[in-house]
Amino acid sequence: PLQGTFVFNIGVTLLNLQRYEEAIQAFSTAIEIIPRDYQAYNYRGVAWALKRNYDKALADYNKALEIRPRYAEAYNNRGFARTQKGDLRNALNDYTRALKINPFFVDAYNNKAWVLATCADRRYRDGGQAVRLAQKAVELKPDVVSLDTLAAAYAAVGNFDAAVDTQKQAIQKLLLADRNSEVPKYLPHLNAYK
Repeated sequence: PLQGTFVFNIGVTLLNLQRYEEAIQAFSTAIEIIPRDYQAYNYRGVAWALKRNYDKALADYNKALEIRPRYAEAYNNRGFARTQKGDLRNALNDYTRALKINPFFVDAYNNKAWVLATCADRRYRDGGQAVRLAQKAVELKPDVVSLDTLAAAYAAVGNFDAAVDTQKQAIQKLLLADRNSEVPKYLPHLNAYK
């Protein structure tokens, strides 16, 4: 088991270095050593998702959840993979399950709010719920991602003044943190709300 943990930690390091193929190999080795290592399945799924292979990612998240049914992170990650594949109904259910398990899961609030605020499918669009979820995310962690999601939610309910103000806060946070290279990613949102 100690060897499996060591290999798992190498996988996490490789994932952080964006060396996804090597990370997948490391997590696969960890699973060979500890076949019920739900975290290795989850993280291998993350590596697959970052390579945009959402089918393999989903298979790994499903396996992680089969081993550990109350694993909020795997529900959130599976929700993201399902969102990328256009399976919004099941994605929203996964985000909801993640939040039932962990009511302080900022990523799940942001992911669910983003889908509800921005999806083209009117059946799943719910700006009011998106605002409530995004406000909760900002309350828990007032970072750039949460503010960006809240701005999108405000735009979804037609409150463009609040959307512009909130997006400006997000961009200001980037500038104050000397993360200027990330600003271009968020400017199109600001321009759209104006």
